[in-house]
Amino acid sequence: MVLAGKVFKLREPLTIAEIAHKLRGYRIEEEYVEEPHRFNLLTEVFNLNLINDELKGVYSKDVVLHIPRRGEVVPVVRTVEA
Repeated sequence: MVLAGKVFKLREPLTIAEIAHKLRGYRIEEEYVEEPHRFNLLTEVFNLNLINDELKGVYSKDVVLHIPRRGEVVPVVRTVEA
């Protein structure tokens, strides 16, 4: 069984509810340019659920992969979720 997760290092003690509040709506958009290709890469947290002392959600991040195609290498965006 595979278990994926993201570890956040906290600078100050926080409750699970405060962490959920800070993560809710977390979204960063970054422009990636490799002429002539332009991509908007997203990193976000969504589907957060706080039940008792357990916080669950989805961490999503776009990454650029370089795929060989017909004699050239083409950048392609792939979304990785954990």
